[in-house]
Amino acid sequence: MNFLTSRLKDSLLSFGLLCLPVSLLVFSIPFLLNTNEDGYFGIFVLNYIIAVVYFFALLFNKRKKQKVHKYQYTFLLLILFLISAYSLNRCMNVFEASPVWVCVLLWVLCANYVASIFFNRMHKTVQGLILFIAGISTVFFIYLSLYLLPIYGISIVGLLALGISIHAFIPLIITIYNFFFVAHLAAAKRSLWLGYVLGIVVAITTITYYSLAWHSTVHEINKSYSRTLTEGTDELPAWMQIAQTVKHDAITDRILKTDLVYTLPNWNEDGFWRMPSRSLGEQQHIHDPLVVIASLFSEKLYISEEDRVKILKSSFGERHHTEERLWSGKDLTTQQVITNVRIWPTSHLAYTEKIVTVFNHGKDRWANRQEEAIYTFQLPEGGVVTSLSLWINGKEEKGILTTKGKADSAYKTIVGVEQRDPSVVHWQEGGRVTVRVFPIFADNNRVFKIGITSPLRMQEGQLVYDNISFDGPDASSAMEEVQVKLDGNAVNAAGNQVAFRSASPNAYEHSGRYSSDWAYAFKDPGLKEQAFEFGGNRYSLQSYSPSYASATIQDVFLDINESWTAKEFDAVLNAAKGKRLWVYDYEMQAVTADNKDVLFRQLSQKQFSLFPVFLIRHPEASLLISKSRQASPNLDDLKESSFYRQLEAFSAKGSAVRLFYLGSQPTVYLASLLDYRVLNAQYGSLEELEDVLVKNRFAANAESDSAIIIRQAALTLTRSPATGSITGPDHLQRLFAYNHVLKQYGEGGLGNGAKTDSLIKEAAEANIVSPVSSLIVLETQQDYDRFGIEKSKNSLSNATLKSTGAVPEPHEWVLIILFALLSGYLFQKSKKGKYA
Repeated sequence: MNFLTSRLKDSLLSFGLLCLPVSLLVFSIPFLLNTNEDGYFGIFVLNYIIAVVYFFALLFNKRKKQKVHKYQYTFLLLILFLISAYSLNRCMNVFEASPVWVCVLLWVLCANYVASIFFNRMHKTVQGLILFIAGISTVFFIYLSLYLLPIYGISIVGLLALGISIHAFIPLIITIYNFFFVAHLAAAKRSLWLGYVLGIVVAITTITYYSLAWHSTVHEINKSYSRTLTEGTDELPAWMQIAQTVKHDAITDRILKTDLVYTLPNWNEDGFWRMPSRSLGEQQHIHDPLVVIASLFSEKLYISEEDRVKILKSSFGERHHTEERLWSGKDLTTQQVITNVRIWPTSHLAYTEKIVTVFNHGKDRWANRQEEAIYTFQLPEGGVVTSLSLWINGKEEKGILTTKGKADSAYKTIVGVEQRDPSVVHWQEGGRVTVRVFPIFADNNRVFKIGITSPLRMQEGQLVYDNISFDGPDASSAMEEVQVKLDGNAVNAAGNQVAFRSASPNAYEHSGRYSSDWAYAFKDPGLKEQAFEFGGNRYSLQSYSPSYASATIQDVFLDINESWTAKEFDAVLNAAKGKRLWVYDYEMQAVTADNKDVLFRQLSQKQFSLFPVFLIRHPEASLLISKSRQASPNLDDLKESSFYRQLEAFSAKGSAVRLFYLGSQPTVYLASLLDYRVLNAQYGSLEELEDVLVKNRFAANAESDSAIIIRQAALTLTRSPATGSITGPDHLQRLFAYNHVLKQYGEGGLGNGAKTDSLIKEAAEANIVSPVSSLIVLETQQDYDRFGIEKSKNSLSNATLKSTGAVPEPHEWVLIILFALLSGYLFQKSKKGKYA
């Protein structure tokens, strides 16, 4: 304690220790408060002033500084200038954003220098740790010094301008002073040098290991690329075949994102580091020292930038970040999310409205900088968008349904050329929709609302409502309000991941930080048969349980990829004895006892598979077995390929292939084929598959032109002539229409143009977003007229939380009739009194 007191009595040391947290607090202002780019310079000035003040305090101190503390004085000063340098970096981008590991390392290195104040009173083990970290510090700051080497020349000239360019030399000064600092600490015991050297060795070993792994991965990708060009199939693009073979690990991800997300400095004519001219959507550029060093000592990747983007888009979960943009959105954040859910337990249905506020943090220095927000919503199986609104001049304007082509043309014209207010929502494969909002001006926000009709998921006797998640502008600091209202009683109702409180009978609320991963579950009260009528049709709801029928299965096709285990493969082979077994490896190959191990070893290295169902010659006597774990390309990625053309021709035949899927979540590719009814699926375990193969029976296809099945919700939706009785919500028609449009879209050829008019008519009548229809909000009626967009007169409108679409119940009819009779009686009585 006396030792600590004596240290704190040193006014220079105490002043430096006081300046440090103050400078850190100033630096952290953007993390605590909304700060635009204009504010960054003001924060830098404060950080710089703090460092300069301490510098002059050291320079003009009248009392003689304690010799024992001279290194601590200097390092406190250097840390203050280092904080100032990173603050300046927000205004003058020398380094891009640092990965988390670099931020943590900087904290540890700086804390280590501060802790060295007490070095002489530390146990020798702790002293060794201090010097070990100092060794790591030496390597790290040598790297930063070399990275900044190209700007030393201009920085020397810039020293004359308020000395701001001194920041470029801070890593170099730390590197030099670090050596003298270690020499001072280890002077008394030479054995302490061992910790310092060990720190250097560990840092260099880590860099070497990472660089070797990087080089090995690049070499394997290049080998795969060369092999694909010489031995691959012409049916699929080369990039897609490469995507099947590259590993899904952190190093591969960084290799593919190099010069898209992870920056590599390139010396240009002006003598400055040139940053990438292209980015991956609105992802922030990152300066990762390990990536920079590994790239310097590795061979160049053969794959073009365009193909790398396609690989990331299709199989690395980056589809949202590669959406086409008309305007930047780099300064946008999601500010608030309001989620209102209405659930019909006895219908197994829910309607969700999400009201999203997006904010533009950009500066407004010369003109109103406007940006475009893009959100991608992931819908539950069978779910459909049924409403869209955009607030314009403080007023909610509802969307109008039109063809996807008209909506896209209007949005691009207004946003790209005229730069005025539109919003549009488009359907995407894989149960996704994208919402675009424009413009969001600097230091302003915009509000939009999207409504989604979805079935509830059945799980072990419970109905589960899954929150509808989204990708879009950063929502890590967003606030969320959730209200779930049930029509009827809910038993054992409980939220998952977030805590709900009861607001009123059958209404539950939650508020706090935004969370995408939550669900709401309650006991299934049983399905009540209900119906809704519109346009001469009756849409009714019944429970669904699969029935099984005998099936001729002579040929079994195995869709093998890395998700399969050898045990599963052998189990299927044993269960399928007596049947012909096939796999696809650029050509259809029969599986025999002699080649089964080699084929499995080759195919199980693929990260995903795209089984060519069009090569199944006799669908009526065949079974396709699949399993998957990774993302995959969707049909749109395949459109320019021979593979897609053959698949299109096969779908036109209308012969659905039986698919047994081991699991519950198929890839986007398989999900699209299921949506379009190119595949007829049964889901289950390995034991259930063995039952199918041994007993030759398969789940019967109960769908028809008038009956749609939503498997996950155990629902059957049917359409029949109207009878005049309405007992259910209008969401019955919306769900039937959406799934029926998908079914028709695949029949007669994927995206069959011959049926487009009838599909658009059906989508418009139900007001649903589909492959052929979109919802759009424009600023004025003149805009709608100009693009030929008009509201359908004989259709459902945008769905709402208040509207159910049902007529009154019998007891409600009684009240209405009594009220009408009473009103009539009082009216007649008043007339008699008037003329008496």
